[in-house]
Parts: sequence; C-alpha cells; structure tokens
Amino acid sequence: MFNKNVWVYVTKKCNLDCQYCYNKINSSASLMQDKNIFSRVRFLVNDLLKNKNIESLMLTGGEPMLAEETYDLINYFRGRVKLAIYTNGTLLSYKNVEKLSGVEVKISLHGITELTDNLKRYKDMILILESKKIKYGFIYMVTAENYKHIFNVYLSLRSASKQGGFSMKYQPLVIPKNNNVNSKLRNRLSLSKLSLSEWFIFEEQVQKIVDYEANNPLSNESSVFSFDKNMMNYFVLLKDFYLYGKKPNACNNVPIIVIGSDGHVRPCMFLFDKIISSATGQESPYGDLIHDMSFDDIKKMRCAQCFSEECVCALRPIK
Repeated sequence: MFNKNVWVYVTKKCNLDCQYCYNKINSSASLMQDKNIFSRVRFLVNDLLKNKNIESLMLTGGEPMLAEETYDLINYFRGRVKLAIYTNGTLLSYKNVEKLSGVEVKISLHGITELTDNLKRYKDMILILESKKIKYGFIYMVTAENYKHIFNVYLSLRSASKQGGFSMKYQPLVIPKNNNVNSKLRNRLSLSKLSLSEWFIFEEQVQKIVDYEANNPLSNESSVFSFDKNMMNYFVLLKDFYLYGKKPNACNNVPIIVIGSDGHVRPCMFLFDKIISSATGQESPYGDLIHDMSFDDIKKMRCAQCFSEECVCALRPIK
C-alpha cells in the first residue's frame, strides 16, 4: 500500500535562515516540533523492516546534521536499510564525515546565479565526501535567475570529482506563499515567470547535460542521481505545469510514510495536517497506519487530486 521510501524529519532546527525554505509553508505545524525522534522512529521502522515494507530511510529537517538523533538513527539502522540524508552540506567537515559512512548524502545546491558564486564550497564538499568514499548527489534548485547556468555548474562541479561519483538532479525552488517577503521572492525567482522562449533555453541546458553524460560516462555506475531520458520527461512535467497549469494524472509518491519530529505520521511530505498515526510507543504501529487511511483517501492522492506547486519538487515521471 505504501511507498517503501520512509522520510523522517529529524529536527526543525537549521543553521541557515532561507526565506524561501519550504518548511516555512507551515512553520507552526506540529510536524516541526523536536520530541526525542530516535525513540519514536526506531519502533515504527523496526516493524516496517520486519514486514519488509521499507526499502530506504531518508533523514531530513531542518538541517539534520545539527541533530544527534540523526547519527543515532544512522548507527542504529546502518547496514539494515538503505540510508540517505538531505542536507545543505555546510556542516560537512573532514572531522565529521566518517559519521555518514554507509549513507547517501543528498545536498541542496542553491544560491547559484553566476558560475563562480558559491561553487568553491560545493567543490570542497565533494573532496570531503570522496575522502571517505561516500556516495553523494547534488540537487540543483532552479530559479528564474539561475536556470541558464545548469550546464556550466554541472561541468564545474563534476570536474571536482576525483572518483567519478559525481551526480546531480534538478528541481524548482518553490517559494512559500505565507508572507510579503516571500511574495517578493516569488516575483523574482519563481519559474512561473519564464516565457516560452526562456523555457526553450532551459530545455537546452538540460539536454546538454543528458548528451554530455551519454558521451562521457562516469566511472561510478551507481550514482545517486543520473541525467537520462527521464530527466527530460521531468522537464516536460515542469514546463507543462508552470506554463499551462497542467497537472499530472497520477502521483507515484503517495502514500508515503513521513515521520515528523513530533512523532506523528503523515502520508505525504506536503499534507502537514493529514495525520494518520503516531509513532509514540513501543508497540508495533504499522497495522494502525493501514486502518487510519481509507481507500478513498489513497485513491484521491494517487490521482493527484491534491497536487500543488510543492509537489513538482518531489514528483518524477514513472520510467
């Protein structure tokens, strides 16, 4: 019934204060309350593992590298399930990188408006991660100001990889609609600003990376992300949504088990108010998740009836 990729919001805390952070969509939500997440998560995930209902565990936040619970969960589940962490990467160092052994590190790549802006710190992250042979991938947060730079940024960062493990994907930077500051940011950065001719330029950037990867394959065949035909399909999804308001007919991500740092369980990363269960005790709660969702709820979600702009970040076309 459920997508087998479980997301855990380890903490609401972050060392950055980006006005466009998607967690600001509902910053007061109980999803973002820190309450001993380790003890709450392990019982639910243990039950999922026992019933073979989980394939991967993604740790996010906030900034998960700020929370000791992140490392507790990694140490507890390392080798038992595929582990990944979604981080801004700013806290990575040669001293702490070994803690991420066995974890796929997914780094949000944002703030790029010119080729040289911020790239050195991301190249340093590559050197740190590759020093311990840790798999990693960058997520390029696309805006109306940086879509023209995707190919050059890709080449520049890829050149920093010494082990052939570099990988990157892209997704739009979605600006929450909750205050005047964000309204100004939306007017400046949202992909909804792009004209048809600008979307053609964006498409050329993505196609150039797809072609480059095809002609210059990396030595590491098991990269975290890959630029392939599906990345072009994703581009079409974005263009159709932003230019024409077209929504997909199906969502292949839901229902997913999203465990908030409050211990509540939700069926989607963006339905903050939809609580289906709680990982609050030592009993096995997986069966309760099934009973707390109706067939009609699942059908509506899978038919993308609740699809919004936030969803374009997470949704990928089915291969």
